[in-house]
Amino acid sequence: MALSILANLNLLLGIFNLMPFPPLDGAGVVEGAGPTPVVQLYEKLREQPMLPMLGLLVAWYSFGYLASWALDLNIFLALGVRTGWLA
Repeated sequence: MALSILANLNLLLGIFNLMPFPPLDGAGVVEGAGPTPVVQLYEKLREQPMLPMLGLLVAWYSFGYLASWALDLNIFLALGVRTGWLA
């Protein structure tokens, strides 16, 4: 049970941290791998003082949708491997 909780918590923290909003690490991934116009947009967003706070609010409110989808997928995969569905 504890291992399951730790795995789910790690999954949720990873998803939250990789959301592509400027104060989170996902914005750095988009800047590094994105096309030039997107990179320039993110550079301009980093210069604005209030936009990182707005990015955190957007991430906070959209996280519930992503988290429920990810947890459902995680449970499906765990049950599939355990019962032999995905073997």
